[in-house]
Amino acid sequence: MKKKSTKDEGKGPHDFKRSLLSVGIATALMSGGVCAQSDNIEEIVVTGMLSTMKAATARKRDDSGMMDAILAEDIGKFPDTNLAESLQRIPGVAISRRDGEGNQVTVRGMGPSFNFVTLNGRQMPSPEHNRAFNFSDILPEMVTGVEVFKTATATKPSGGIGSLINVTTATPMQLGDSMSGSAKMLFDDYAGSTTPQFSGLVSKMLSDNFGVLIAAGHQTRETENDFIQVRRWDRRNTLRVDSNGDGALTGDDSSIATSSGTPWFTPVQSITGHEEKDRERTNVNLVAEYIASDNVTATFDYQYSEFTNDFTQLESAIWFGNFASADPGWSADENNVLTSASFSNKGVDFFSSNPVQQFENDSVGLTLDWNINDDSTVSVSYSSSSSERQPGGEDERNKADIQITGLNPIFSVTGDYAFPIIAASDMLEENYRVHQHTKRSLARSDDVSQFKIDYAFNDGGSFEIKAGLMRTE
Repeated sequence: MKKKSTKDEGKGPHDFKRSLLSVGIATALMSGGVCAQSDNIEEIVVTGMLSTMKAATARKRDDSGMMDAILAEDIGKFPDTNLAESLQRIPGVAISRRDGEGNQVTVRGMGPSFNFVTLNGRQMPSPEHNRAFNFSDILPEMVTGVEVFKTATATKPSGGIGSLINVTTATPMQLGDSMSGSAKMLFDDYAGSTTPQFSGLVSKMLSDNFGVLIAAGHQTRETENDFIQVRRWDRRNTLRVDSNGDGALTGDDSSIATSSGTPWFTPVQSITGHEEKDRERTNVNLVAEYIASDNVTATFDYQYSEFTNDFTQLESAIWFGNFASADPGWSADENNVLTSASFSNKGVDFFSSNPVQQFENDSVGLTLDWNINDDSTVSVSYSSSSSERQPGGEDERNKADIQITGLNPIFSVTGDYAFPIIAASDMLEENYRVHQHTKRSLARSDDVSQFKIDYAFNDGGSFEIKAGLMRTE
């Protein structure tokens, strides 16, 4: 006799409860979805560096040689406050600093004078006696990207043994109608000063085929610096001792020759100084872009930068002469480097100078781009650039020197510092004299004119031709 089951096979009492729970959850989700569709949701857009990194990687991939690029995250937002600081992010690039700011770059061990620097593809002049370019002259807010080419190709200008560095700026067609600005305050703890930095950019399409971009920036910075240094050391096989302390060597004074074969290393001049620097940097960028037809575009741009470094220097220099002699009681370390000595009848110079360095850069260019057809393009450009040091002919250095003689200074090395010591009573002597007054001007100028024609053919496949002609004066 078979028994009939009153329950469905494969289902327990808990399965029915789970089914009811699932229906309840599904109903709640459906009602929540209906509410979400009926309510207005606030949209939050998060921007970051991902697109910038992708664009830089794409440029590196598409180039035929070894190339790295750094691009601005957004309008007026370059990664660092200085172009040189940004360039050191690239492998193989090192920078040199002045007053805490990066200014020149070294690529693959080749110094700043071995780099070829261009702005939007045209050569930039330098006011120095070589081709070293000072990247601190350009505010980073004006820049959209920096490209570093480490290998030479026929499509790039020649002459950069270390690298070719191309700085790019924005155009109205790239930005459209846009506006950006930034303002910063920099506090220098040592100088105790707060200085401003501000920049702004306006891009406006005046019509469907004509646009104008204007950008400007200004930066001021104040710094102070105190220093102690031995400006020169002499190497001697024999050290004379001034036995009677009269500051003069006679036949009665003893002579000590080195016994270990290692010569004596003695100081010639010890410097104590204080510097105050006031730096101002101004940049202006003007770009006008005109689409003459569906296949012809004309671009005019003007770049201007000005940098002024006005500083005051106060120095005291103790001259130990040629250090042929020292008073008795001197000491040296195991390497025969003098660490302590007193001297007689020596002189001290007090220098006061007010150097003013001025640099101006101008660059104007016109480019015509012609798309002949879908496969061929022609670009014709002309540019004229100039760079001047001390453009107004002002003296770069105005230095006065007052000297006092007959002093008895002490030289002492303590830790990592070499201290000169002079008794305060010696400074009250009346034998001061005006030693010298120096005025110097290092006015330089460099002008570059460049004409280029570039032709490119690409059938959209594997066949590509590039040709060009360039003349530089």
